Amino acid sequence: MDVAGVASQRLRDLEILLDHPWLIDFESDGFAAKIQIANPVSFVAQKVLIHQKRDREDRAKDILYIHDTLEAFGARLHKLQELWRRIVAPKLRSHKAKMVSEAAEKTIREPE
Repeated sequence: MDVAGVASQRLRDLEILLDHPWLIDFESDGFAAKIQIANPVSFVAQKVLIHQKRDREDRAKDILYIHDTLEAFGARLHKLQELWRRIVAPKLRSHKAKMVSEAAEKTIREPE
């Protein structure tokens, strides 16, 4: 969509990124702030939900982001599962929660 010469696109399933964000204390060169970032479970879930709507190049980047997120938090997968079950999944519509839960198997079998 173009509005006043500025191109924009509809961003899908962003609300999941706003639920249960992590607060990070950030300091740099005397500047300090608390910033909110999406928790890794919501981040991965959002990437899964938008996967089919993205072009090939963006899907490849998203899969890399998912890999890097799982690599970074791999030692805490049991805590991430709990976060998914208790907080993130219940806030999604049931069909979206199911889609995320089944994503790994579906994505692995999916031909390019």
